[in-house]
Amino acid sequence: MTLTRLAVASFAGIVLLSSPPVHARQEDDFKKRVDLAVDKGVEWIRGLDSMKKVQENPKEAVEYFIPCYRSHWLGEFAALTLLVAGVEPGDPLLKALIEAVNLAPWRDTYNVALRACIYAILLDKNPDDGDSFIRLALTMKFLIETQLPNGRWSYGFGYLPGGSDKAYQPTASATVIDKNVRAATQALTDFGVKLRDEMRKMKKDAADLKEATLSLAIRREGKLSTALTHGDYSNSQFAALGLLAASRSRLRLAPGVFARLQLPGTCVESALSTWLADQESDGGWSYTSRREDFSTGRTAYGSMTCGGLFAIESLKRVADGVDPKGLSVNDAKKLKAAVDLVGRASDKAARWIGDHFKVDANPDAAKIWEESSTSLFLYYYLFSLERAASHGKREKFGKSDWYGEGAAYILKAQESDGGWPAETFIKDEEERAKKTPKERQLISTGFSILFLRRATAKIAPPDVATPGGGKKR
Repeated sequence: MTLTRLAVASFAGIVLLSSPPVHARQEDDFKKRVDLAVDKGVEWIRGLDSMKKVQENPKEAVEYFIPCYRSHWLGEFAALTLLVAGVEPGDPLLKALIEAVNLAPWRDTYNVALRACIYAILLDKNPDDGDSFIRLALTMKFLIETQLPNGRWSYGFGYLPGGSDKAYQPTASATVIDKNVRAATQALTDFGVKLRDEMRKMKKDAADLKEATLSLAIRREGKLSTALTHGDYSNSQFAALGLLAASRSRLRLAPGVFARLQLPGTCVESALSTWLADQESDGGWSYTSRREDFSTGRTAYGSMTCGGLFAIESLKRVADGVDPKGLSVNDAKKLKAAVDLVGRASDKAARWIGDHFKVDANPDAAKIWEESSTSLFLYYYLFSLERAASHGKREKFGKSDWYGEGAAYILKAQESDGGWPAETFIKDEEERAKKTPKERQLISTGFSILFLRRATAKIAPPDVATPGGGKKR
């Protein structure tokens, strides 16, 4: 071999040894595409008129969202999306959104569950943030006290006739928050008493109404929805997300204080038991229970099954951190029995997701809701898929790479202005959603960013030592 050929061969060998493998370069390129898409999505959100108004005057933020579809949680949703995207809390828009969230009423499962996620991330960024700590504990209290007797969650206080002004603010303030455990505990107790009183009134109102039209009630074939009084598995999966995020507060609460939050016993066991009882024989879940008249004919579909898998595993995780000594013997037995069933139920649900896996449609949703569009609740479903996978540390469902396939679809679907196309809602909700098309797109854009950034890992608490010793996820 000549010296020239030897030199060329040696140089080629160095290049091969020093260059990253092809798959590594592909992963790096894919990550750059994801980062760029998220950045463009954030800029799209910043450009919304409602966001500009929030930044100018956070105190009136609730007013800006009132005309919008899903107005009751858009502020929380936008704040969570920006946090997960990597925007720092000191950013002017995010700071204004957090202020608006703190000022807005506590009125329903969705907006309080999303608040729990916000405060959990803020507390993770700054462990000495006393304000976020007590607010996070308050979200747990709210979710515990607003759970329905059957173990599910419904929309909350703002959805009964004349209930648009029925929204409640905890009495805790920044003066109470500053590491004063006794004052914080009293605030939690007072808030709980207030919530229990209001829940009693709400249940009585609902019982008296019977055939009256409920605000936002869903009418199918002339039958009034019982979802408001019996709960549903959309609200309930977000309640599970909120409880998971709120369980971070136990890392800062003394054991005796945490026990006074009454978790779990009646709360987690009741939620787990009803999720498990309503799982279909094929492993999936529907929007409501087959055991109730409202759900006659309903069967499992994608977003509810992914939400169910996440819910039972996250509730199990919340239960793992609770000292059984704080429970009655009967409650401890019931909780253990429910927890012991989670593994098998999870396996069945994961198989259902693998067998029905899609990223360009919410599996079976259009059929169940008797709609023609394949984009029915599509991005909502993708975030449900992310939660089920990320929390369970799953790389695949069946043979499907959920993140690779889902992210590829989301990247392709992003529009040139940085937003994502609006998903389709059921006919009953379409007309209202069309009135504010950009805010409607905020929902699909936010869910896309939450998926791309694997939001659940940022929301869930870290592994902690349990009362029985050892570590739990």
